[in-house]
Amino acid sequence: MKPSQVILALLLFLGLSSCDSRSKPASDKLTVVASFSILGDWVQEIGGSKIELAVMAKTGMDPHTYEAVPSDARALARAKVVFSMGLGFDDWCSKAASVASTRARQVAVGESIEARIIEKNGEEASCHGCCLHKHEGALVDPHAFHSVAKARKMCARICEVLCAEDKANAAYYQARLAAYDAKLTALDAWAKKELETLPKERRLIASTHDTFGYFAADYEFRRVGVILKSFSTEAPDPAAADLKALCQKLRDAKVPAIFGEAPGPDKLAATVAHELGIKQELLFCDGLGLTATTYEAMFRSNLNAMIQALK
Repeated sequence: MKPSQVILALLLFLGLSSCDSRSKPASDKLTVVASFSILGDWVQEIGGSKIELAVMAKTGMDPHTYEAVPSDARALARAKVVFSMGLGFDDWCSKAASVASTRARQVAVGESIEARIIEKNGEEASCHGCCLHKHEGALVDPHAFHSVAKARKMCARICEVLCAEDKANAAYYQARLAAYDAKLTALDAWAKKELETLPKERRLIASTHDTFGYFAADYEFRRVGVILKSFSTEAPDPAAADLKALCQKLRDAKVPAIFGEAPGPDKLAATVAHELGIKQELLFCDGLGLTATTYEAMFRSNLNAMIQALK
């Protein structure tokens, strides 16, 4: 086992050993675990007062680098449903569930949408999340939550699962989904209206890692370059030659700002911004933050910051 896996197994063992196997749930609510903060917000919006929710990678934490803790083991051991993003975003969730020997139903909501993939030959394509095994060697972009349209589909999947696992409250979950879906529809309409103030030639995205592909497709942005040539923050820092080439590419494209990772500081984005004499704006790339504690607030914060930086 890798050192991180040994630590995971030990932490989860300690967490499980502290649980009284004879204890009963504190309530008759459906016990649910969500792997990270954005997903947790969706689940709570739909589950409301009928669920007892635990979130693993909480607000302000990076899901790419998260490691399970003993409280996760206790939550997983009690859970009836475990929601993850899937698409390679939070594989640690299924590993933790396996170590905890949970009997919960495990659902990767990313399998319900068309995922953006990069084939071995470098071509960009899409594939339904449940069919990714047919694209051997392809890189999968897991950041579908930056697309409101895809968020709506994933929320529908969450509702479907909650209804199946708690049939007595199915009408409640469906009503909450309808109300939340209306909010998401309005959020998408708001974004398109706000972007009317930003000419399409100014809609340029340069970022620390490749996280805004779905967003760019929805709102007609052009992705100019990324510092880390990866869908994950775990990628190694770029070589000096690669960073120099990126700076020249961004200079040629006349990019007015580079988007770093909130809460910061993002030293890589700051370095590029200083080299080019452009603005650095921090965005919520992989989860919620202390100043954006809901999905809607996160999306609005990011869009407003983009528009101000790119004008």
